[in-house]
Amino acid sequence: MKKGLRIGCIALAVIWPAVSLYAPTAADTEMAGTTAETEQRTTAEMKQITVASAEGAYVPVCSSSGRSLYFNEETGTFYVEDTASGNRWKSTPSYDDTDESLKSAIKAAYDSPLFIKYADNSGNIYELPSKTASVNLDGMSWEKISNGVRVTFTFPKQGITVPVEYVLENGNLTVGVVLADIREENAKCRLTGFSLLPYFNAGVAGEEGFLLVPDGSGAIIGFNNGKSANGSYRQYVYGRDSAIGMTVASGYYENALLPAFGSSAPGGSCLAVITQGASRAVLNASVSGANTICNTVYSECVYRENTMASFNDKSWNKKEVRVFEEDPPAMERYAVTYLLMDGGASYTDMASVCREYLLVAGTLGSETPSESYPLYLNLYGSVNNIRHILGFPIESEIALTTYQDAIDILGQLEEKGVSDLVVKYNNWIRGGPESSIPVKAAASGTLGGKSNLKKLTAYMEQNDIAGFFDVNLTDMYKSRWGYIRTLHSARMLNQSPAIEYLYSLSTLQREDDMPNWYLLRPDKVGTAAQSMAKSLADAGISGVSADTLCHKLYSSFNEQGLDRKNAETVWTNSLKALRDAAGKMLCDRPNAYALSYADCIASLPTQSTQNALYDADIPFLQMVLHGVISYSMPANNQYADFRRSVLTALETGSSLQFAWIARNAEHLDGTQFDILFSAEYSNWIDDAAQAYEEIAPFMRTVSGRTISNHEILQDNVRRTTYDNGAVVTVNYNDYDVVVDGETIAAKGYKIAGA
Repeated sequence: MKKGLRIGCIALAVIWPAVSLYAPTAADTEMAGTTAETEQRTTAEMKQITVASAEGAYVPVCSSSGRSLYFNEETGTFYVEDTASGNRWKSTPSYDDTDESLKSAIKAAYDSPLFIKYADNSGNIYELPSKTASVNLDGMSWEKISNGVRVTFTFPKQGITVPVEYVLENGNLTVGVVLADIREENAKCRLTGFSLLPYFNAGVAGEEGFLLVPDGSGAIIGFNNGKSANGSYRQYVYGRDSAIGMTVASGYYENALLPAFGSSAPGGSCLAVITQGASRAVLNASVSGANTICNTVYSECVYRENTMASFNDKSWNKKEVRVFEEDPPAMERYAVTYLLMDGGASYTDMASVCREYLLVAGTLGSETPSESYPLYLNLYGSVNNIRHILGFPIESEIALTTYQDAIDILGQLEEKGVSDLVVKYNNWIRGGPESSIPVKAAASGTLGGKSNLKKLTAYMEQNDIAGFFDVNLTDMYKSRWGYIRTLHSARMLNQSPAIEYLYSLSTLQREDDMPNWYLLRPDKVGTAAQSMAKSLADAGISGVSADTLCHKLYSSFNEQGLDRKNAETVWTNSLKALRDAAGKMLCDRPNAYALSYADCIASLPTQSTQNALYDADIPFLQMVLHGVISYSMPANNQYADFRRSVLTALETGSSLQFAWIARNAEHLDGTQFDILFSAEYSNWIDDAAQAYEEIAPFMRTVSGRTISNHEILQDNVRRTTYDNGAVVTVNYNDYDVVVDGETIAAKGYKIAGA
């Protein structure tokens, strides 16, 4: 698809907070008895019902699995009610209309189930609520559709129309927008994004509950936690698009790997999953404070990307302009499914609902073998650095872990009683990691050549070791025929090549003296993946990983480019081709689109980005995945506190993982792999074997079980319960604690029921 751009001035303005709300009426109860009859009614009949109703009344639309959808034709708002429990999930929250402390703009925003963002010709960006900019200007219409209603919001002053569908099926609510039906009829205004149900199931001041966000392992935000001064939460699903551009790092961060979020309120809870368009989604959350009575979490669709770009005018004065993506997303629909739950649901309940949904959807398909608890190894073959030969500096591929070294390490672990292993081998292809795009599985001569590579793969097979060889098909350090950096790189919005840099952890500034790499155009990534897949069998490789395809998704904004949604399709097709060719696949920190190709997962995050708005990190990802697929935590030998990392493995049900090299650590200085400077396996192998021996007996008893409960008992004291009754309580503190009358030692744990 052609990906163009437009340019506007630097000015940026955002108006209206993204909020919404509704007030129930007495008509709600009166209509409940007729809900079942509405299933077969025509659109005309439904309109007659609405006209006959009092202004502001909600009328029944349809029923499913004991729940009914009620709609208000005056405002376009709705609610879903459970007949048995009385739980009610509202599109907009209840508030006191006579409360003078709430500004009229806030009240209008509360009554809006849709917000749009648009840009004018000068590049200014505005955000508008549907209540004031559409409904109050007679811009809303609606019609009955199968199992729901379609509400069309026209913003007349902007010439923008967005139709939103509310559908109730199998007792759950799906809200979606068919992108082809969006209309832009004012040349001066272009849609840049929209937010669906920004206050669905919101908690209000005085209510108890929490918001769930998928940042890293997951985090919870308590209603009314007094942290509104810390700002709000905003995070791109699957991380920021690498082709948008970045000049300064944002510090430590984790990605949102799952397109899911939740809200637990007294009157009803929900776990929402972005089922279509997740790669174009942003998640937002905020708590009550001086300007709002609500606590809310919701999703936003990026309809057109934008960024700032610099240029020189005729007088060579530097100016900045805002550059926009020309075309809307190449996807049929943006949709969010709200899995409705009883009021006061726990985050463990949400994880269970999420797991079941992903299993039914086919996103998850593997099963963790019972009684299996593998140790994960992350081995690094070579590094590219300067070596002085006869006094001359020569860029060379330098061995860190040869193929024979890998065999030796595996043998030593077996001697120490560790034979259940998952091994990922990085930087094993000829030329080293900072080379050209690999198109075949060519063994590195520096590491021992083809014959020694086959010895390694044969050793793994003979000893029942799951071995995976990583291929990087996105990062171009050097050019080769068909994959030339300047010609075949992805393009940013300003049409410059998409280049990634390393950033200083202390200053967050770009390190220009360190290696950088061009991102390969998405369509060329697919070509490289097909070529690599054909060569894996000849190299004797029966397991593959593709780290960057699993957790780095980007667009290309040029004639041959693809937006992020189309790039996602290329990535999944590539993962499938590689897995089909090799037989099995390991995925490192995978975004949700990669989960169905994973036989096991490495480096699953065990914490969030730790936004100041959060109240606690939780192992939400692990609760979703445990008992379904084997996973490890990030490398234990890279934690500042090794003992704490072992306790984290116990709490999160994770396999231990170690990132190792065998030699030449001195050659890591000045490279992107300098984090491995203290990773020589000889310094860690005894600690690895001892830690594994300590926790493996318990972990095997729960390996095929789901996590049935997780609790935060005290500060730094957490308990994980499995569906077979096994329980582990972990004390991260430097002092003893008493839990249920039992003392748990400092940096210790208690096991029960196993």
